[in-house]
Amino acid sequence: MNYPPPGHVPAGAELRAMFALLSLLVTLASLTSGPVCAGEVVLEENFDGIADGELPPGWSTVSGKPRVEGGRLLINAMGEPTPVVYFGDPEWRDVRVEVSLTFEDAAEPTRWAALAWRTPADSTPSDFYMYTVRQNARARNGLEFARRMPATSRTMWRVYATARAPETMRPGEAHRLVVEARGNFVRHWFDGKLVVESPLAIGVEKGRLGFTCSGARAYFDNLKVSVLPPMTPEEQAAYTETGKAVVCAHRGFSAIAPENTLASYRAAIDVGAPAAECDVVGTSDGVVVLSHDWTADRCTDGSGKFSEMTLEQVKQLDAGSWKGEKFAGERVPTLKEALAVTKGKLRLVVEIKDAGVVEQVAADIREMDAINDCTIISFNLGVCKQMREIEPGLAVGWLTSGLGEDDEAEADKQIQMALSANVQFVDVASSGVKPALVRRANLAGLTVWVWTVNDPDLVKYFAKMGVKSITTDDPPSEVLCEDGREVHHHRRPRDGPGSAAGYVGLWEVTEYHGFVHPMHSAG
Repeated sequence: MNYPPPGHVPAGAELRAMFALLSLLVTLASLTSGPVCAGEVVLEENFDGIADGELPPGWSTVSGKPRVEGGRLLINAMGEPTPVVYFGDPEWRDVRVEVSLTFEDAAEPTRWAALAWRTPADSTPSDFYMYTVRQNARARNGLEFARRMPATSRTMWRVYATARAPETMRPGEAHRLVVEARGNFVRHWFDGKLVVESPLAIGVEKGRLGFTCSGARAYFDNLKVSVLPPMTPEEQAAYTETGKAVVCAHRGFSAIAPENTLASYRAAIDVGAPAAECDVVGTSDGVVVLSHDWTADRCTDGSGKFSEMTLEQVKQLDAGSWKGEKFAGERVPTLKEALAVTKGKLRLVVEIKDAGVVEQVAADIREMDAINDCTIISFNLGVCKQMREIEPGLAVGWLTSGLGEDDEAEADKQIQMALSANVQFVDVASSGVKPALVRRANLAGLTVWVWTVNDPDLVKYFAKMGVKSITTDDPPSEVLCEDGREVHHHRRPRDGPGSAAGYVGLWEVTEYHGFVHPMHSAG
């Protein structure tokens, strides 16, 4: 079909009636026909045959007032409830979706419009994927591949990949968006440029399409949907089942307890986590204490830099009340206090943020006789190299953002950097773990860890890829027993005041999926 220019409205009642009939036939065909051939166009819609204020036949509104206006679909979220409209076949799996997007207004540059795909058949606005475009599309996260999580999830969104568009979305200018989804692989284009490529569309297998908007007024037009051939086994095998992985509790069991406190590490021990990560900085009198931040502002009732405080001053801070009344009075622990709690119960993975405390960290670990109970990580390769020289008995890993693309040459560069510091593993951001990096690291004798993963589907994905340790805020989530039975982490409301999440974990053993229960792992 040859599309008219954006905004074109045909003249004459007969022409409008003809387009309405064609639209109805196309929509009905897409909703009622049986299996379609690979590559077949199943829906085309330019909205020219739809009366203002209406929607094409078979389209359904979930919220707000999406409607056709002047031959385009208007999604208006300026002062109105978030509009969501769904359409298409709930059995669609492998599809290519093309649509033109025009911003007319936005409350601020971060506001967005989105193409939703694999949306649920029951019209509930949750658990689907989105190609999100911000009005400032040139921002670091101007384009996003994300998942709107189920209503039962602790978090509302998971953002799996971000990208910058070549230009921002100027009012009145149309830009062409394309999504290809095949199996768990997805690709996004912006005006013909490939901007996102990800294998992380794992949790939702099929569903309808939709449009939505937040804090903006946007038009969608010239929609085309095609069915794609299913992925072959060879294409789907972008990762292989190469072993098992262990869980590492991020800043302790930080999903339910205040991060980097003894309460958080005791909670991780209680659920059987084999390892827990902590962050360390130094005080003005040379004591190593646990904190992710350089300052006390975010996670205590105080303020100021730890490097300008004595240990006595640090110990006056309340590091627990922000997480809930039950944690009031939790103090910022020293590294030695944390080791006293965790030694022999879980491996403490110590992230060194302050290059000036390397020698003191090594001294504290030796004093606590905890060489075999600790691992060191740092973004600073100099710190990694220094620790390997000071204390060869400690395992050391380099924290890195990983790869932007699945590129073996770039993977080799990062691996050479790691080897130059004599580390034993690389600890990679979840968005940067690519099959090429895992393959090349294994060939070089390095293992790969990943941080921070809270999506159970991604936990299984990374375990199958060959990652050996997975850092998570929620250590009981989706882990497995040695005998191959899966352990699901269920939740129930916590009695009385508690964490921000307000839940505690329960266990139910089912079938095997490839990840190791921490109680049966070597750490």
